[in-house]
Amino acid sequence: MTKTLQAALAPLMIIGSFCSLGLFEYPLGHPRPYLSYLYFLAIWSFLTYFIYYPVYLMAWRLIHPVTFLMQTTVLITAIISILVSFFYFKELKMCLHELSLVDDIMEAIGAPKEYQRLRKWIIRIIILWIVYIFQNLAEVIYFTWFGLNLDFDGIYKCCVINYPKFVHVLSALIWGTILGLVCKHLF
Repeated sequence: MTKTLQAALAPLMIIGSFCSLGLFEYPLGHPRPYLSYLYFLAIWSFLTYFIYYPVYLMAWRLIHPVTFLMQTTVLITAIISILVSFFYFKELKMCLHELSLVDDIMEAIGAPKEYQRLRKWIIRIIILWIVYIFQNLAEVIYFTWFGLNLDFDGIYKCCVINYPKFVHVLSALIWGTILGLVCKHLF
């Protein structure tokens, strides 16, 4: 019965694993931690060495210190939230297993399972998250292209600077969905 709850949450978990917020699971239920750790190290090492370090080194002298501190805090908390999600992945799977047991008990009592509706809701959440990303990137491109008159490399760096913010939003969506499922079963 866990398969149905995991199948309903699969789109959110797949997107989360590509943003390093969970472990890759090739056959469903078999996590690949080494592949996930290697992916995390490769992506964030590349971003830190080629994007964040040069941009923040230049921005240190150009922007207001509060803005610089805010951007640095967002970057550090994004990396910390990714590491925390790796650490609590096993507990998350146990929570999902217990939620599926509660769903089985509620089904035995006579309450219908709502996995199809949950899956559609999660797909809508992912679509809205993608729309948010494209809206944010379009805004950055518009203001940097016309306002600052930057080339493609400058626009690329401005867009990648927002990546930790997108990771935060996706992490909040994942944990909000899990907390919503827990609260639904408590009340």
